[in-house]
Amino acid sequence: TKLSDAVSFFETSQNKSVSVVKKGKLVGVFTVGTQSAQTDGQEEVTIDSIMRASPLAVSRHDTTDELLFLFARHKFKWLPV
Repeated sequence: TKLSDAVSFFETSQNKSVSVVKKGKLVGVFTVGTQSAQTDGQEEVTIDSIMRASPLAVSRHDTTDELLFLFARHKFKWLPV
C-alpha cells in the first residue's frame, strides 16, 4: 500500500492507527505518528517500508491484569487483538 493511500485513509477516518495484515497474519502497525515522522515528502513510500514490524499483540483470551501490565510496562495507548 502506498503512503498516499494511507494518508487519505487517515484524513477521512477517526482512526489514528491501523494493523497491517498479510495472509491473515499481523505483520505490522502503522500510525499517524509513523507517517509524519518518516515520510520526508516521499510520495512513493510504501507502508511496509516504514511500519513498526512484528508488533506485540494480545488475544481475546488475555486477562485484564495481563493487559494492564502490558499497557503500564510499555506505555501503550492501544494494542491490536
